[in-house]
Amino acid sequence: MTRSKKENKEYERLVSLGPERLARMLLERADWDEGAAHTVEQALAESNPLETVVGRVKKGLGQYTGSRLSGSWNKSSVISRELDHLRLLISDAILPKSPATAAALFEKLIERHVPVFNNVDDSNGLLGDVFRQAVRDWGNAWYRRTDRKAGHLAGMVFNKIMSNDYGMYDHIVPDFSGALGADGIAELEKLVRQELAPMPPVWIDENRADIDKDWFKRVPLCRTLEEIADLRNDPDGYIEAVTILGRPEPYAGDIAERLISAKRFEDALTWLGRSGRLPRHDVAGMKAQCLVSLGKKDEARELLWHDFLATLSGASYSGALKLTPESEIDAKKEAAIAASKQYSSALTALSFLLKQGFMHNAADLVVIRWQELNGEHYYAIRPAAEKLETEFPLAAALLRRRLAEAILEKGVSKYYGYAVNDLKQTELISRMVQDWQGNEDQSLFMLRLKARHGKKSAFWALYERK
Repeated sequence: MTRSKKENKEYERLVSLGPERLARMLLERADWDEGAAHTVEQALAESNPLETVVGRVKKGLGQYTGSRLSGSWNKSSVISRELDHLRLLISDAILPKSPATAAALFEKLIERHVPVFNNVDDSNGLLGDVFRQAVRDWGNAWYRRTDRKAGHLAGMVFNKIMSNDYGMYDHIVPDFSGALGADGIAELEKLVRQELAPMPPVWIDENRADIDKDWFKRVPLCRTLEEIADLRNDPDGYIEAVTILGRPEPYAGDIAERLISAKRFEDALTWLGRSGRLPRHDVAGMKAQCLVSLGKKDEARELLWHDFLATLSGASYSGALKLTPESEIDAKKEAAIAASKQYSSALTALSFLLKQGFMHNAADLVVIRWQELNGEHYYAIRPAAEKLETEFPLAAALLRRRLAEAILEKGVSKYYGYAVNDLKQTELISRMVQDWQGNEDQSLFMLRLKARHGKKSAFWALYERK
């Protein structure tokens, strides 16, 4: 990466300090900075004999056995850092010198996931991230081995797939795709099909789950065939793989995506017609993509527009607008605004209008339909109030009131601080309101609020303090 002039000057100044002073500075930093300590160790390891670094890694891995991990259930952060340090040692100091040795050590590291997960809580996912990255590194190490044999490697990958209790090998096929090559992938497919051959077809019955005694063996096998099909860019292979599991309809969206990538747009439309699990606007967007590719832009625009009217999907609106002639765009926007104001969900309509930048229309919607907005949807209403408060204080004040009222109706004291902040902000905003347009002014609102929630002394005490 090219350094800037400033960086070049700093670099020259550091060089002028001399190696001894820089070494002392780095060691002092490493005394208290774990990252710096690891950097120093990595750099030193790269200059050490291979046997020394291998011994260091083996000694480190020896700590992670069932007996030594006892009582470590809450140490995932520490253990993940230690394991990742070992992973980096293998990757940086051993792999360039001996891919075969690195591959063997990566395998040993990954195998430690069983005793580790048996003894350590990984709710934060840190350990899983380290082990999954190690699988990717392991695949890279095998790719760099010149002595690899397709049949042997395919058998090894297959065995890991079939003993994947903790899911660490979920992506081993794409991770090893380079090492396997076309021949290895063909061997792996052969092993999978041999395992599937004696299993009876799944019994399809709409009134029962598609689970039989072979189900938990069948799933990873079919998943492997799916990954092989994707590596080959083979939609038909993917369709075959998911069909082995029973009904392919739940995968219709995934199938359509692959058919679109293969430019088989008519087939993709057929599968999208069979999809019942994709959100409606996702189906509409994919169908429109196919129609445009088939030269049916008008049909695609109508499809997206009808979907927008039914859902207020921003994606369908934008898609329809892109396919609309320039001379008709303003009319289309006006139609969209009118449709949103009549939409059944005031919150959905408000979100759409704000996202599209129709601020004035969003404010009008709030003034007319604020009673339909539930303050419990704070994740949408509070940002909406913030966007509107400068130019449309009446709408912002009405939204802030809904937020405060929702909290007081719940009566959960730990949230009172939010209600107080919303009320205080409402008071500030209300000073800018010149016309309340038939709504309560701030003094009347506060009287009503106190009449209904006056006994919530903890809230009012907090309100007075602020």
